[in-house]
Amino acid sequence: MLLISFVSFIIYSLANVGASPLPTASPDAPPLTFDLLPSNSTTTCIPLSSDNQRSLSDIVWSCLATTFAVTWVAVHPNIPSRDEKWWWITLRRLKAMFLALLAPELMLLWAWRQRQDAKYIRKKILELSKEDPAFKKDWTMVHGHYLQMGGFVLHILRPEDLQTQDTFDISPPGPGPNGFSVLHYNTLERLMREGRLDFPSISEPEIKDKSKSDALGKTVASAQIIWFITQVVARRARGLAITEIELTTSALAALNTVMYFLWWDKPFDVQCPSIVRLKSQELPAEMNSSSRNEQLHHYRHRHYHFSSYSTRDRSSVRGWLPGKSHVFSTFCWGFSHHLRFVSIPTPITELISDVSLGVQEAVEALYYKKGCLYTNIALISPFTQTLRELTRGEEKAVPADRVGIFHTEHQDAEEIGSIRRFYITMAVGCIFGGLHLIGWSFSFPSRVEMLAWRISGCVIATMPAWFTPLMVLFYRYENNRIGKVFAAILHLLFFMYITGRLFLAVESLISLRQLPPSAFENVG
Repeated sequence: MLLISFVSFIIYSLANVGASPLPTASPDAPPLTFDLLPSNSTTTCIPLSSDNQRSLSDIVWSCLATTFAVTWVAVHPNIPSRDEKWWWITLRRLKAMFLALLAPELMLLWAWRQRQDAKYIRKKILELSKEDPAFKKDWTMVHGHYLQMGGFVLHILRPEDLQTQDTFDISPPGPGPNGFSVLHYNTLERLMREGRLDFPSISEPEIKDKSKSDALGKTVASAQIIWFITQVVARRARGLAITEIELTTSALAALNTVMYFLWWDKPFDVQCPSIVRLKSQELPAEMNSSSRNEQLHHYRHRHYHFSSYSTRDRSSVRGWLPGKSHVFSTFCWGFSHHLRFVSIPTPITELISDVSLGVQEAVEALYYKKGCLYTNIALISPFTQTLRELTRGEEKAVPADRVGIFHTEHQDAEEIGSIRRFYITMAVGCIFGGLHLIGWSFSFPSRVEMLAWRISGCVIATMPAWFTPLMVLFYRYENNRIGKVFAAILHLLFFMYITGRLFLAVESLISLRQLPPSAFENVG
């Protein structure tokens, strides 16, 4: 409902930008009793585009093109399943694009983790090549990225092997019903040591040929983003007005440009993985039925620690939820739990399971009467799984022949929980929020909007500084009672951050209804 209200407000505001005639007050008309406009504000006509002038559409389209470049184009998705429908692939890309807009610092953390893991894979392969000539010496960062994004899949050929397998598969166990399973680094190394797999022979040029973007294309896209930022800086240097939408776009572009370079060696938009086959069709240990059933049992009964109350507490919560709320919460829990036992986790079952679990957590949070209750806000619950994936690498069930949206290999146990990553992300988040404070003295249509912009800018500039140490403390004490307190505070801070980000995005659009004259002047 909040998002619907935001969208309605945007549509109403933009519909009146430059379209409605300026009102002329009658001399006999009574003065307004409530005026949001500053006393020194003036409403200006929107000029037509010329050599030294730019129109409102020029401003909007320039910002939209740059935003598209730093979200849709800059985000490098992992490889989808072989037979997956195009709309599910697009849906996952839209999810990543939305997160790049809402929390770009977390996407930057994901890109950094992938680059570090790709570097680790390359390092290990080079070390192993000195011990065993079967390992290729020419593996590069491109190969490391290609492996962890699901670029290699094992194909089990014998039908009798497939018939003995559990029909529910999660990655890394496998194979799936089609006989394909993602080949992860640990499995690759072990199979090579056992002499049961020929080392993948694909070369770097062959991988780059699969990529939809080469170095030249990435350079051009980066140049476009840098050009936009340069134009905004030049306007500031010449004393010309910068619009709020240009400021927010510049902050987003500055952060996502770094993400773009972190993924410089990662192939872009690869649609089909490379197939590798075992020398012997005997399944690896981690892919046999008993081992996979054990891992599946762990997945089905795992706890969702990020919530402000534990799974044990939830069972007691459902026991005293009043009336219809108890029935509704129990239904959502049972429905989500049932979907974990379906034969194949498809995109639609993943989506329904996420929604059901989110609704269940929201309903229980509203009636939870212990500890820091009401900070577990209903709007935050659906985001917690994605937050766990981005920060901790926890993944939900996915088909065996692809990796998750935010998958990384996590080879080094110390790097997984590295506090350094969190603090660097905190610093990046503070810088990103601080860029919005450049608009502290901008011209706003009203004093209320000016004050709200300043408050929202301060919120997103300071929240990461509080969020990161609390996250570290929560991970340390998540199994204790104090962990619930930290989780509740984290939910509250996350809600405040999202609210601030949404307001800045909306205000950058509705402020276009009234711009100072110098905002329409070109830099020259």
